Amino acid sequence: MSVQAASIEPSGEGSRWATRGWLVASAATVTVLLLGVLRAWLPSVVHVYGDAGTTPAVQMGLFALVWFLLPVPVVFLVRRLGAKVFWRLGVVVLALARVALQLTDGGWPQLGTASVALVGGATAVIALASGSPSGHLARVGIVLGLGLEAVLHAALGTLDLVWRGGVGATVAVVGLAAFAIVVAERAERVPLWWPSPLDAAGDFSPVWTRGPAWPWLAVGPAIVLTGVLVASPARLELAGGIGPRAAVLALAVATALALVAASLAPAVGAGVSGTIGAVLVVATTIGAIRPVGASSAVAQLGLLVAIGFVLGTQTSPGDSGPRRRAAAAAGSLLLLLALGFGYYAAYELAFPFANGAVLLAGAVLLAGLSVAAARDDKRTRRVRDVPQGALVLAATALVVVGGLAALLVPATQEPGQSPRAGGPVRVAVYNVHAGYDVDGRFDPDALADVLLASGADVVVLNEVDRGWLLEGGHDLLRLLTDRTGMHATFAPAADDVWGNAILSRLPISDVTVSALPRGGAAMTRSQVSAVVDLGEGRSLAIVGTHLHHVEAEPAVRLAQARAVAAEVSRLRSRGLAVAVLGDLNAPLDAPELEPLAFLDDAVPGDEPTWPADDPTLRLDHVLITSDLVASDPVIVRTTASDHLPVAVTIGPRRSIAAAGQD
Repeated sequence: MSVQAASIEPSGEGSRWATRGWLVASAATVTVLLLGVLRAWLPSVVHVYGDAGTTPAVQMGLFALVWFLLPVPVVFLVRRLGAKVFWRLGVVVLALARVALQLTDGGWPQLGTASVALVGGATAVIALASGSPSGHLARVGIVLGLGLEAVLHAALGTLDLVWRGGVGATVAVVGLAAFAIVVAERAERVPLWWPSPLDAAGDFSPVWTRGPAWPWLAVGPAIVLTGVLVASPARLELAGGIGPRAAVLALAVATALALVAASLAPAVGAGVSGTIGAVLVVATTIGAIRPVGASSAVAQLGLLVAIGFVLGTQTSPGDSGPRRRAAAAAGSLLLLLALGFGYYAAYELAFPFANGAVLLAGAVLLAGLSVAAARDDKRTRRVRDVPQGALVLAATALVVVGGLAALLVPATQEPGQSPRAGGPVRVAVYNVHAGYDVDGRFDPDALADVLLASGADVVVLNEVDRGWLLEGGHDLLRLLTDRTGMHATFAPAADDVWGNAILSRLPISDVTVSALPRGGAAMTRSQVSAVVDLGEGRSLAIVGTHLHHVEAEPAVRLAQARAVAAEVSRLRSRGLAVAVLGDLNAPLDAPELEPLAFLDDAVPGDEPTWPADDPTLRLDHVLITSDLVASDPVIVRTTASDHLPVAVTIGPRRSIAAAGQD
């Protein structure tokens, strides 16, 4: 059998668009599956292996590295056994493990199954690079997959299929896995057991079916930038006030434009596409790092288009060989881990630079690859790899499908009003652990059920994640407000999408968010204060906070407790009664909480609240000023988070007394 017949990538001459389309579709499907697995694997490493984040960050990073190293031997075996063997193996393992992951219910089975799926997906990507002499069509498929996964994630309200139970979600996953296997078979068009090295040596193919290995280095950094900055609907909402439905449509349009950029890059030449990609990827990354203002929303969407130019740029003729392409793809996946670890480890390890610099480094790397391609422009000739009609049809279909998907996103519920007008109000504090239960499973329904059962009118939430890729990229605040009918006030802490929040059924005003003293700690903490309108001319000030978590660093908590006390004094100077709710990461008799000693404990006693499955420490507190009185305190026994929620009814002493007489 000729080498031409054994190549994953179509030869070009005489091949039909349908043949090329299968390769694009297959690469896109594998990308969608792999990113979906990453959204489950990353939090599983943190919450299962990392024991809810109590394991040192470096140890978790080394554990993750092991799984990224397991596919590396493919680099050395691909010339002997052939890319198609590993392509089929990787896709089948990824697809079947993804189905198995749907059937797990947290814990080590979840982590183990997700890890196997990750290795399968990485193997498929390495084999795809090895068996694609130019890599252009394969990378077009990866660009399409990056955008489609972002659209799907947003259309599902960020509650991905892996976290959904029921027959419908399982059937959808089985269908996607089967589709991945079928299109992988169609893409290769060769018996899978054929042991060809697939290096495609020879001059039978046009220039665009050959190229260097180094463009494959861009795949890993592109996944990180997309996952952190683009595929998080909450970032679009925070930046441009874009609602969930508009976010789906906006991401669909950006995906269509990225597909156009990646597909037509060879036609405009490496000099043009490489230069555009280099400038855009750096500029949009800088603009997207902080989700503030409409320009940031544009930058987030533009970053996907920039990645389309970078991955689509085609350069130097001459085949680099399957082993070099495989090595470049494996290296790009290690870059994915390095950049992702560097970005999120900065919240545990005090780096001498802002973690946004890690993302910028990834963007600079992509820009460098684009510049290198642009400099090679004199060695390439312009080609038209994709028929324009098919390209326009595909881009239009993306926008239409995105618009239809947006209609499936539920509208935001209007908050209900509490019946306790003018009287006492029930408050609660709950560290929601980014939405993960004690077994490492993301379950916002369980959290919402706990909040509703508590009867709370006002809730302070800690560890609210609105888009960390490390935690799966969920907008937990949106998911909880949709399920409880309460309105929300978000208070960023560690960054713009991770912090504290206040949920309320009652009108709130005078919201103030401020950072707490950080000292030498790696993570920034915050406090949020607001005035709750109880009706009949009565008001209550709420202060929500979450203090430093490292037990051996009480001085940081002491400074933060002083800042909270100062905020209480400010509110008291306005004549307001004040309640402080939060995870203070210490018992009330700890010396570092002495600045708060002038407040009363609304839930007296030392009943522990952490860890939820076997509580030993009281970390979560409700403190009130002397003009308030508390009744009906409850510490709810639940494993929906690693903390137990605390609920209590508070109000002016006369209101509580009157309520008791009634």
